[in-house]
Amino acid sequence: MTAPVLSLSAVEKTFGIGDRAVRVLDAVDLDVAAGEFLMITGPSGSGKSTLLHLAALLDTPSGGRVRLLGEDMTSAGEDRLSQARASRLGMVFQRYALLGRRTAFENVMFRFRYTQHAVREARELSAEALARVHLSRAADREARLLSGGEMQRVAIARAIAARPAVLLADEPTGNLDADSARDVMDVFGELNAAGLSIVMVTHNLDLLGWSTRHRRLADGRFRDAA
Repeated sequence: MTAPVLSLSAVEKTFGIGDRAVRVLDAVDLDVAAGEFLMITGPSGSGKSTLLHLAALLDTPSGGRVRLLGEDMTSAGEDRLSQARASRLGMVFQRYALLGRRTAFENVMFRFRYTQHAVREARELSAEALARVHLSRAADREARLLSGGEMQRVAIARAIAARPAVLLADEPTGNLDADSARDVMDVFGELNAAGLSIVMVTHNLDLLGWSTRHRRLADGRFRDAA
């Protein structure tokens, strides 16, 4: 059996609020298989974004283990975590976080600021990533002049430019109209069909048709079968 590309084992997360300890995730287990498109749904406050931030190595669990491509990242130092985030993971947020007065191409190139890629290779990979999200024609346009859907596709291009093993997306259609959301989801579908593993959290149950698997999170636990 092929090992999962991403694995969370008995993961817990507790936050201190005033003099109280609030457990947001409670012994969560999650394996992400190579090439799957997993969607995680749940109400606000269910722990979806916290789970995704732990998977993205942006936060440390209070308990349990996070493994990426078989490597235990739970106790890794910041240098190793930064390297893994730069080379093995891609992240897309609801807000595009683009530099408005930089071109689409320059925004994608920004992905390589902490990697070891040579400039020529980074430029080639950036152009390839824009082509995969169908925005080669907009490469030289400033990000502030793009539509919301186009900006989100630039953000996806930036996330996939270094050819990550896993793409993580946190409500990526939350700021988009229905047509733009469909365009973005079609891009995710194409990337997944090409073999990219994707984990996405969303409130929108209408998007489940693009996924290959669905899990439902509530009160810090999965409420369905694995």
